[in-house]
Amino acid sequence: MKKLVNTPLSNTIWWATVNENNGTMNTSTRVDVTDNAIQSVLDHIMVLGGFKENGFAGYTYNRKDNSGELTLCAIDSNKMKVVTIEDYNKLKENK
Repeated sequence: MKKLVNTPLSNTIWWATVNENNGTMNTSTRVDVTDNAIQSVLDHIMVLGGFKENGFAGYTYNRKDNSGELTLCAIDSNKMKVVTIEDYNKLKENK
């Protein structure tokens, strides 16, 4: 079966033939699609409602280990800035 596969060691996204029964990938025919996959996801997020107006859009997912949430988003750095929770709380205190 052909599918997208991520290899954590090289941090690469491959389009590869995968043997589902033994969990292996055919390394002789795999294709590195990392940049294309990331650009495709960004293009998808940028057409979601709110991106043009607000400068951000995305998806929130539960972590696999149920330890909280993760958010995958695109941010227009001309409209928005990302701050840590610690900095955000300091800004709220100084408000």
